[in-house]
Amino acid sequence: RLSDPGIMAEELQEAVADETARIVIEWGEIVRDILPMDHVRIVLTPIDDTTRQLDISANGEKSSSVLKRLAQ
Repeated sequence: RLSDPGIMAEELQEAVADETARIVIEWGEIVRDILPMDHVRIVLTPIDDTTRQLDISANGEKSSSVLKRLAQ
C-alpha cells in the first residue's frame, strides 16, 4: 500500500482529465488532492467476517446524477 501517490499521481491526473473515463481507486484518501471535486465515493466497512456495509455518496452534480440513475 502506498503512503503517498508518488509516480502514480501524474498518471492519475491524466486519467482524471478525461471526462469520459471511469476510474476506480482503492485507498483513495492517498490521492484525495488529485481527485476532481465531483466524484462518487464508495466505502466498504467490515461488519464481520462475511458481511460488509456499502456506503455510496455523491460529491457534485454529475455524481448525483450517476447515483440517481443507479437507484432506478
